[in-house]
Amino acid sequence: MQLSCMTSSVINRTINSTINNILYDPCFSLVDHILYQLPYTFYILGNDKHTYNPHTNNVIVLNPDRYNFYDYRVFISHDIEKFTNPNHVGNIYHINSIIFIHHNKTYKKEDIHILNQQTEYKHKIFPDSILSTNMGSPNKSHILPLGIPTSIFTKSTDSSNRKLVAILDGGPLGQRIKNILTQNNLVCDTININSDMNIKVINHIFNQYKCIIDLSNYAHFNLICALASGSRGITLQNASITCPFIEQYPDINTLIQSIVHNKATDMDAVLNYIETNHNLDTFNSHMTNIIKQADQEVFLR
Repeated sequence: MQLSCMTSSVINRTINSTINNILYDPCFSLVDHILYQLPYTFYILGNDKHTYNPHTNNVIVLNPDRYNFYDYRVFISHDIEKFTNPNHVGNIYHINSIIFIHHNKTYKKEDIHILNQQTEYKHKIFPDSILSTNMGSPNKSHILPLGIPTSIFTKSTDSSNRKLVAILDGGPLGQRIKNILTQNNLVCDTININSDMNIKVINHIFNQYKCIIDLSNYAHFNLICALASGSRGITLQNASITCPFIEQYPDINTLIQSIVHNKATDMDAVLNYIETNHNLDTFNSHMTNIIKQADQEVFLR
């Protein structure tokens, strides 16, 4: 049954260019919402452990018994390590894969070599050339910064009406920062954003705070969105963060001292930076071309 479905999928994709289905492995972060801006229908492989509802009409969560009912253009994932398993989803359904690599993990050189061998025929998307170089500039690499929907991430609340600071769920280190702020009589909230939330709700949350602290792997992208919403974006020093408007500090004490200073965000400069470096239309255009390219290529494991 599964073999016949796979064969049918390959044939149908070849003769039917109107199929706009993407088999998608979400990273459960704000990044997912950016991909959902693309003109495709995203099919998520559901499971019993996580009820997923990103509040957008072009995402369908499938029960396991319905995976074979659809034809897919490509498989998109954010986890390159999943492709060390020859039975990953893309291979099972005989569709080419696209892998987003968002942050710098500490791989040994031999591990990078193995990963690049195992993903030789997969398209890999990096946010900048630094990360691509760190990963050995593998075959089928694309440098494509994520686009930011500035029609959604907008400043709607004046800074004078905002609370001081919130930490995007930062684990033990984030809790430590919150404890120090509280000890200094500074109110600090802990918030959690993910792709289960409506993207407009995330903008509303950002608009409640003067400062957003993010220590996660997605800090670069999250904080640029926060900047577009009129907040200050703050994190600890990170070589992978290149946005000049994100404030990076060498240690916790320096970071905390910076919060009490009422530093204004230059919104015109921020929006100009986003328009130049994270234009959503540009991202959508390049991403659509990469999807078409991957779809038209011969499937190779």
